[in-house]
Amino acid sequence: QIENLPVGRNALAMMRVVPGVQSGKRDVSTGNINGSRAVTTDYEVDGLPALSSNIGDVELQPITEMVEELVVQTAQYTAESGRGATQVSITTRPGTNDYHGVLFHFFRNDALNANSFMNNALGSGKQKQRHNLLGATFGGPVVLPRVYRGRNRTFFNFGYEATRTREFGQIVSSVPT
Repeated sequence: QIENLPVGRNALAMMRVVPGVQSGKRDVSTGNINGSRAVTTDYEVDGLPALSSNIGDVELQPITEMVEELVVQTAQYTAESGRGATQVSITTRPGTNDYHGVLFHFFRNDALNANSFMNNALGSGKQKQRHNLLGATFGGPVVLPRVYRGRNRTFFNFGYEATRTREFGQIVSSVPT
């Protein structure tokens, strides 16, 4: 269901559907919520702080397929929630008694794109663009044959995501004579 929302591949972009959330210059994590500054928002992933101590950006963003729940609390949150004006808590999926996995591959390719306005105006062809986002998630019970059977006790969940981009840009400029 989350994949069908117009939020892209960023789990924090789901915050855009919350009233009072305004995106910043780069993404929603650098914006403000209910008029507060971006640095006053406290982000947690599975109860651990997810902010960079140097610049205040969100450092840890789980793969979208691994997100179980995203909670945005803008007012009246409990004392254990943290220190910010807004609390954003992401919970990742735990493992289960059954093995589950997801494979995904999203791509953009110049063979599927139309030529840009500037390329048409200059009489040049389409610029080369190859963008691949691929990955997998897998989870289930920890089972070590003849040693340990973790059903109903011990679980794992693993995720991998990679981005590969190959593209060439075009710069049109004027140089004084």
